Amino acid sequence: MDCLKSHNLYHEIWQCPTVLLPIELDGQPGEMVIIRPIISERGMTAAPVELPTHLLSELTGRVLDLQGVSSLALDITSKPPATIEWE
Repeated sequence: MDCLKSHNLYHEIWQCPTVLLPIELDGQPGEMVIIRPIISERGMTAAPVELPTHLLSELTGRVLDLQGVSSLALDITSKPPATIEWE
């Protein structure tokens, strides 16, 4: 959320669900952090937000520096077909 605020996108994004998925990559155990920034007017439909490259670079560095985090993924699925939250 700090990255979104510092890049003036916090109020443009309707929701940003975040998921932690236990996964081992390249022999390194840890959590994959998955973020899904979306925009929506009523929640019946939602579209992914295209984050600027410089924000993605900053976010990647900050998240991967967290202890226990093995990777970061960006979910760009719209609703439909997906729901807003992961199930």
